[in-house]
Amino acid sequence: MAMAAAWKLRRVVRNVRYVLAIELMCAAQGLDCRAPLKPGRRVARAHADVRRLVPPLERDRVLSPDIERLALAIQSGEISSSSSAN
Repeated sequence: MAMAAAWKLRRVVRNVRYVLAIELMCAAQGLDCRAPLKPGRRVARAHADVRRLVPPLERDRVLSPDIERLALAIQSGEISSSSSAN
C-alpha cells in the first residue's frame, strides 16, 4: 500500500512540474503582450529566466518541447522561487 502511494506521489509531483511550466509560459506570454509596461524586478527576472529557455509565441507551433524544457529547468532548480529572489 505504501509503495503504491509513493508511486502516485511521484506522478503527482511530475504533473505539478508540467502545470507550473505551462503557467510560467502563459505568464511570460502575458507579460510580453503588456509591453511597453514594465513588471517588478523579481517578475522581470523570472520572465528573463523563462525567455532564456523558451522564445515568445509569435505564431502557431508545437509547445511540448517548450513545456518539457521548462519542466526540466524546474526539476533541476534552474528555475525556482529562490533563483528569482533579491
